[in-house]
Amino acid sequence: MPRPPLPENGKSKLSPRTQGLEPATKHGLAVVFLFALGLITALAFFDLAGVVGENIRRGLELAVGWGAYGVPVGFLVLAYACLQPNFRFNWLRLVGLVLLLAGVTGLFHSVLPPSLHWLAASQGRGGGYLGFFSF
Repeated sequence: MPRPPLPENGKSKLSPRTQGLEPATKHGLAVVFLFALGLITALAFFDLAGVVGENIRRGLELAVGWGAYGVPVGFLVLAYACLQPNFRFNWLRLVGLVLLLAGVTGLFHSVLPPSLHWLAASQGRGGGYLGFFSF
């Protein structure tokens, strides 16, 4: 596949790092990255990812509380979706996923007594800090 011509100023809009990669290669790397991230985060919840896994698990629990258990599944589902031939990345989808996550973590946090909201968020329970701020 021939490369598109450069703009009139002779400089490409792409960074030098990604300039030489074909779109299919970038897509494949993204899929591998998402699968690896999903597997590492899943292993972290079973204490099989070492010190890095402990930090990942603790960070996810603080950030999204009980929603942390769905994060590995989300990464794996996203990686699988990227394998589909008609899948196109869209920033609007990303914004929608972030809003969905904020709403779900807010719901997780709403089942706790109001006097314990901050304490639960600081312990990684309920909806974590995202649930605290979105509730």
